[in-house]
Amino acid sequence: MPGTSETGHAKNVANLETLISFCNGYGATYNPAKEALSIARLKQLQTEADDALLQTKKAKTNFDNATNARQEAFKGLKPLATK
Repeated sequence: MPGTSETGHAKNVANLETLISFCNGYGATYNPAKEALSIARLKQLQTEADDALLQTKKAKTNFDNATNARQEAFKGLKPLATK
């Protein structure tokens, strides 16, 4: 993931990690009423988010590689029509 210039979903995932660390800092006093806010559930959500970002990065790389291959294949052809 990018460094300090994170944007969008990557930044949200990084902020989730910060939130988990913050909640861990409370120790035993952090005891939310909702199970969805428990440390274990937040860590599970972090894992799912990391996996989703990884899959997105892989898909983007595959797309970029296919686009570059098409551009290379048609590089020698002149356009059939002008603007």
